[in-house]
Amino acid sequence: MLDDQGIVSTWSIIELSDHAITDYELNMNLGGRYKMVKNYSDNLTLYPNIVNALTVEELAASLDVEFDPTNPQIFYFSTSEGLFRIDKSGSVDEPVKIDTVGLISPTALSMSDQGYLLVSFSCGSIW
Repeated sequence: MLDDQGIVSTWSIIELSDHAITDYELNMNLGGRYKMVKNYSDNLTLYPNIVNALTVEELAASLDVEFDPTNPQIFYFSTSEGLFRIDKSGSVDEPVKIDTVGLISPTALSMSDQGYLLVSFSCGSIW
């Protein structure tokens, strides 16, 4: 999820085994069995090579995020500046730009069940 301030966040939904929920439990309804837990959050406007702070509203409407089905710690996203990969399990937690020389900006992402990332570009190429 990307908010209108340029912060990308990933969440998981977990099922709780007991129903001992207090009034102070965040991200859960009273009597509910499921809870949202934030896994990752980062402000993309802090990285000038990823997003221009002046175009955050446009980015929020067009950002694609795809997770690696074999490792949920790895996910990909695209902006008008390029295609990026984040590996939260590694020592470097910031987005890494994937080399797509000769291709214009990515327009859509799709991850297959076998872990293949398909990317379409505004020039008509599919990678």
